[in-house]
Amino acid sequence: MEQEGQIPIHNRLLHYKILVTKNNNNSGEPESLQLRMLEGKALVKETDMSPKMQIHAMASASHALDLYDVSDCISVAAHIKKEFDSVYGNGWQCVVGSNFGCYFTHSSGTFIYFALETLNFLIFKGTSS
Repeated sequence: MEQEGQIPIHNRLLHYKILVTKNNNNSGEPESLQLRMLEGKALVKETDMSPKMQIHAMASASHALDLYDVSDCISVAAHIKKEFDSVYGNGWQCVVGSNFGCYFTHSSGTFIYFALETLNFLIFKGTSS
């Protein structure tokens, strides 16, 4: 139950910095470190993900928008899905756009719906049958 005066997590604007490391060698030592700042604001509309996974989702979305045109929602979604599949295991789904509806079942702790720039992002892991 929410206490009066508190803002639910799904209505908070999130500002954050992300430390990105590149590991291209087998020693585990980072070859280079880059400090990236998410430009603009991400608005989490609904989630049951851990805060760490939420930040990863928004960082992945921001990186995808750096790589692809904002109108290429399929490539943006594919980039995010592949990133989450490689880090958290297969079965992730990603929907990106400015106007869509959906109905789905997801595994607990794997759902986020947020807005970044002009797009909405829905990321979740489906349930096993």
